[in-house]
Amino acid sequence: MAWDKETELRLRQVIKDSGVALLAENLVQGTWGNTAVRLDEDHMLVTPTGLDYIALAPEDMPVVQISDPSVCGSCRVGAYGLPGTKKLKNGTVEAMQGRNACFMANHGVFCAGKDMDEAFEIIRIMEKSCYQYIQECTLKATGQSTYSDELLFDYFVAQKSAKKK
Repeated sequence: MAWDKETELRLRQVIKDSGVALLAENLVQGTWGNTAVRLDEDHMLVTPTGLDYIALAPEDMPVVQISDPSVCGSCRVGAYGLPGTKKLKNGTVEAMQGRNACFMANHGVFCAGKDMDEAFEIIRIMEKSCYQYIQECTLKATGQSTYSDELLFDYFVAQKSAKKK
């Protein structure tokens, strides 16, 4: 391990504070989503699945050995795996190759940056891009020229009702 305890403790607090900030900005819901910080080339600290960011204590975060999720490029979707499984981890690592973000199938977004500020900027961009995509798809599907969340909701309900028939 190439990092010192003081650095590790500081980074554990950064993860905790970042998780609370994700909740405050409505970028995650409840206990969904994880936050991580790289300690060195082979290790990172990560929030445990299912723990509330507000109740999370810095010592609750495990040190995890990782592969190098390189930065840049377009976004891919990693293979689906159950939470905490090697299948999910391997799918995410594969999707991150040469990129700084990916979607974890049926789980959400995974982002990496040189620091938490950059990681937050990446997730904000991902969130905005997804929202714009949903807007464009909704307008195309409904033939409307102006988007609203109500239009999306009505279209979604109509699609679900049609499938039940």
